[in-house]
Amino acid sequence: MGEFNYLQQLPAIAPEIGLTILAVVVLALDLYLPESRRKGTAYVAAFGLLGLAIVPFIWSPVSGIDSYWGGMVRYDVLAQVFKVMILLAAGITCLIAVGTHDLARKGEFYLIIIVSTLGASLLSAASDLIMIFVALETLSIPLYILATFRKGDPRSVESGMKYFLFGSFASAILLYGFSLLYGFTAQTNICSMALACSMASPPRPIFMPSPII
Repeated sequence: MGEFNYLQQLPAIAPEIGLTILAVVVLALDLYLPESRRKGTAYVAAFGLLGLAIVPFIWSPVSGIDSYWGGMVRYDVLAQVFKVMILLAAGITCLIAVGTHDLARKGEFYLIIIVSTLGASLLSAASDLIMIFVALETLSIPLYILATFRKGDPRSVESGMKYFLFGSFASAILLYGFSLLYGFTAQTNICSMALACSMASPPRPIFMPSPII
């Protein structure tokens, strides 16, 4: 394996690094700003997300498809397009929430949006089963909290509990499926799995059609 070049591989996760920094900034503002000035946290989160949507245009992939960070992340045009869409959607969501009386000064709401956006951004470029699962949970767990954000509304509490139970079962089934894929291919990288399946001789039983009884 070649020497790891941090600066060369940094653009592949530049939006995610920016989201992590933005999450820390929003958390600090929510902790230290007085109640009367916390509405500014919403604008910091919104314009921070919209500003990060420009990053994929600044550092766009120069070649077709590259696999970075040990094969965990794909750095290609399609992944960058999805990252821009996700960041724009999150920024617009924060701007909409500014006009809502119950959410305008709640910094934790915007922190949840940012963390969930981080998971969605990682998921859009994930090329390994481990990264897919970690990104999916980073996306989903904040949304469980977001579903129950209106604690005084029974419907919000009910929806959050149902979403949590559904997501837990779905994650367990997903992990079981991932374990089967790893067991049959001995790989966690998606491209390596596809290569192993295509070169298997005879073909793996799991990929063979079932006989008609």
